[in-house]
Amino acid sequence: GLALHPTLGLSAAPALQRIELDAEFIHSKARDGARLWLGTGLQGKVFVLEAGKVREVAKVEAPMVASLLPDGSGGVYAGLVGNGQVVHIGGDGKVSAVVKLDANHVWSLARRGGSLYAGTGPGGKVFAIDTGAKTSKLYAETGADHVLVLADGGDALYAGTADQALLLRIDAEKSVR
Repeated sequence: GLALHPTLGLSAAPALQRIELDAEFIHSKARDGARLWLGTGLQGKVFVLEAGKVREVAKVEAPMVASLLPDGSGGVYAGLVGNGQVVHIGGDGKVSAVVKLDANHVWSLARRGGSLYAGTGPGGKVFAIDTGAKTSKLYAETGADHVLVLADGGDALYAGTADQALLLRIDAEKSVR
């Protein structure tokens, strides 16, 4: 019941609560208000944790849900491993295809402005996705094996890669540094 903070010292810690899922592991998460979405493997399940209770909301046609991003309307976009797909999961658990990318794995998702972006591998490509038209286009090639992390940094899109462990700045389409 205690926590040790490097500068604040010893303090009371919140109680831990163990919540079990019917999954082998949790690989991704996304918070949407009081709702925590969890993407799992090896059976491609998505769970929601809300008010201390967990429920399975969807199962996708992939071994792992590698990335999740809230859609702003109570659902999430999910990047899948093994088939290069991005799907949408509504708050009701309904799964619908968004786009199939020219990649095997969709490791990361980010929103910048009104656009959705996907970091993929192998091949280290970033795709821009039009969710309304359900189309995608190659936005940037990083030269890395995998784009594991994407984030809107305010001034640019940033990509974290593997196997080289690079942080790359993507200023505009095809402008990587």
